Amino acid sequence: MSMNKEDIVATLNDLLETSMDGELGFDNSAKYVDSPSLRQVFANRAQDCRRAAEELRTQIVALGGKPHEGGSGSG
Repeated sequence: MSMNKEDIVATLNDLLETSMDGELGFDNSAKYVDSPSLRQVFANRAQDCRRAAEELRTQIVALGGKPHEGGSGSG
């Protein structure tokens, strides 16, 4: 089964939403922990999610799609 461009863009947008949710979750977690080392771990993971989201946006645009602007409703 092969995927067309619309299917690929939809899948990438799902991954983009997940990345944005992860960024928000890790950023929020970093705000509420007392441990500086754990805060740094969460901040690093949030940055990883930000980078992944940017890469996904680039690929979506390259395929002619429109990247989602926000995370999922459940995130």
